[in-house]
Amino acid sequence: MPHAATHLRLATALYLAYISPISPYISPLPSVSHPAPRTYPAPRIASDNNRFTGGLEPLQDATALRELFVSNNQLSGDLAPIRRCVLLQELFLGDNELTGDLEPISACTRMEVLSLDDNKLTGGLEPLQACKGVRTLYLAGPPTPPTVMATN
Repeated sequence: MPHAATHLRLATALYLAYISPISPYISPLPSVSHPAPRTYPAPRIASDNNRFTGGLEPLQDATALRELFVSNNQLSGDLAPIRRCVLLQELFLGDNELTGDLEPISACTRMEVLSLDDNKLTGGLEPLQACKGVRTLYLAGPPTPPTVMATN
C-alpha cells in the first residue's frame, strides 16, 4: 500500500528527528519499527519536497515543535493536529492538499511566519487574530484565498 507506506515515512521521519541530536533536518527514511515517544524535544523539522501523503496526525504529540517545513508534499486532511503545537513560530504547509478552516492555528499564538498557499483551505482569516506576532503570511493559490482581515 503506497499511501500507508508513505504516511508511515512521515511518522518515522518525525520520530527520528526527535530522537536524533545530530541533525535538525530530516529526509525520507526507511520504516522503523520503534514506537514514537509521547513527547518530542526537537524544535525544528524540515522535510519539504518528499511526496509524503496522509494527514498531519503524526504531529499531535510534537508539542515542543517551533518550526515545521513540510511544503511541496501531498499531505491531506485538516489542520486539527496543529492545535497541540502551541510553540510553533514558523509553519510552512504550502503546496499540499490540506482542507478545512484555519481555526486550529489560533492555538499557535507565537506564530510569526505562516505559509498555507496552494491548499484547499476554506473559511476566513479570523482565527489568525489570536496569532498577534504573524509578520509573514502566504495564502495565494487555489481555491480563491480567504478574505484578508484588517488589523490594528
